[in-house]
Amino acid sequence: MKIDNILEDLKAITQEILDNQLKTHKNECPNNITDLVFLE
Repeated sequence: MKIDNILEDLKAITQEILDNQLKTHKNECPNNITDLVFLE
């Protein structure tokens, strides 16, 4: 599996979680939330 496919899958999973389970908090996150999480 290519890294691009893995990244696309991760993006899709993250989007699904945001859309289905965290939709009330979705707009409260900064645009760079992923960077902030991984920097921690």
